[in-house]
Amino acid sequence: MFFTALGGFLRFYQLNERLYFQLDEERDWHMMRRAIIYHRPPLIGSYLPPGLYLGPLWFYISIAIGIVTQLDPFVFGAIASVLGTATIPLVYWVGKNLFSDVRVGLAASALYATSFLTSIYSRIWWPLTFSPIATLLTYLSLSQMRKGKPWWSWPMFLSLTLALHGEPPNLTTLIVLIASFILLGVPWKNKHVVAGFLLLLLSHLPVLAFEFKHGFTTTQSLIRLAQE
Repeated sequence: MFFTALGGFLRFYQLNERLYFQLDEERDWHMMRRAIIYHRPPLIGSYLPPGLYLGPLWFYISIAIGIVTQLDPFVFGAIASVLGTATIPLVYWVGKNLFSDVRVGLAASALYATSFLTSIYSRIWWPLTFSPIATLLTYLSLSQMRKGKPWWSWPMFLSLTLALHGEPPNLTTLIVLIASFILLGVPWKNKHVVAGFLLLLLSHLPVLAFEFKHGFTTTQSLIRLAQE
C-alpha cells in the first residue's frame, strides 16, 4: 500500500505542467481526430519493419476515450497515470506468486514505484500504456496454467491482444508465450487456449480489411522478406 501510494504521487505530481506531448502524440491525436470527425477509423496500428503493421485496437480504445473527453490530452495523461499506479500492486502480486517470496514482490514493487523513467513514461498515453499490465498478466497466467488452471488463458490472451495491438516490442511477450508452451511444458491442448488464440486472430480482422483495400501490401512485404 505504501509503495502504491508513493508511486501514485510520483505519477500525478505536476502532471499538467510536465505532460509529455510531442511528435508521436500529435500523430496519434490526428488519427483519433480524423476517426471522430470524419468517421474514418484506422485499419492498422503501429508500423513494424519491413512494411508490416500491428492491429488498431489501441486506436479504437483511444478513440472511445477521446469521444467522451473531447481529446483532452490531460485526461489521457491522468488515465495513463491511474493505470501506471495500478500496475504497482500487480508487480508485487506477480513477483510474490512467481517466486513464492514476499520479499521479491516488495523489492520489485518498490523499484517499479520509484523508478524515475518508469514514473515519467507511466504518465504518457501511448501504444505502450497497456504493456506493463499485459506482460505481468501473461507471466502470471502462464504460471497458473502450469499448475493445471487452463482458464487463466483468458486473461492471458486478452492482455496479450492489448499488448500486440500496441508497439512492436510487445512481440517479445508473444515469444515468451510460445517458448513457455514448447520449453516449459505449459499445457495448451484445451478449449480455453484454442478459444483465446482465435480471439487474438479475430482482433486482427481490420488488418485483413486493410490488406484487401490496399492490394495486399503487407503480404507482398512478407514475400519479399522471405525471398531475401
